[in-house]
Amino acid sequence: YRTIQDKIFEVTNEYEKHLRSIEKSFPQYYDLKYRPTILSLKEVQKNIPDSSLLIEYYLGDQQIFAFCIDNKKYRWIALDKDSTILKQINNMRRGIETQDFKSYTESAYYLYNRLISPLEISDTLHLIIVPDGPLANLPFEALLSKPANENIEYSNLAYLIKNFKISYAYSSTLLYQNQGLQKNLKNNLIGFSPSIFK
Repeated sequence: YRTIQDKIFEVTNEYEKHLRSIEKSFPQYYDLKYRPTILSLKEVQKNIPDSSLLIEYYLGDQQIFAFCIDNKKYRWIALDKDSTILKQINNMRRGIETQDFKSYTESAYYLYNRLISPLEISDTLHLIIVPDGPLANLPFEALLSKPANENIEYSNLAYLIKNFKISYAYSSTLLYQNQGLQKNLKNNLIGFSPSIFK
């Protein structure tokens, strides 16, 4: 029994030493992982630029809740969550991947009417979207604000991106905690490419 306690003490000691090392070498990472802070509504609002709207979705059992926050006011809306919404997200993604015009346009318009239209967005140029669960798989910029007929081309569809600048965040707190870090990274570049060229 004593040997096990000694081993636990030794491992705990090593773990705490490791944490102190991380805190010293990587203070931003340490703060993010081990000292999470939750910003108040007023702090979030203070960081939202004019003509921008933060929309944070939460998928409940019966409804989808949308929290709409700009720099002056906030509101929340309970949206109907029917049984087909997950199917429509999959249909839209599959329609994009397989270039199935009908599947994509019908699903994109349906999802626009379920997730964006009820929010009655006005005086907004930039949407900052914080999706929840399966909504994280949804490219909101490709939603359609008008139905499409078969004679229209892809380039003439009423994409949401034509009306709004759209960006994403994991949470409102993380979005604004990292603003200082983003300012320091302005002149940096990172690029990715496949390792095989033909």
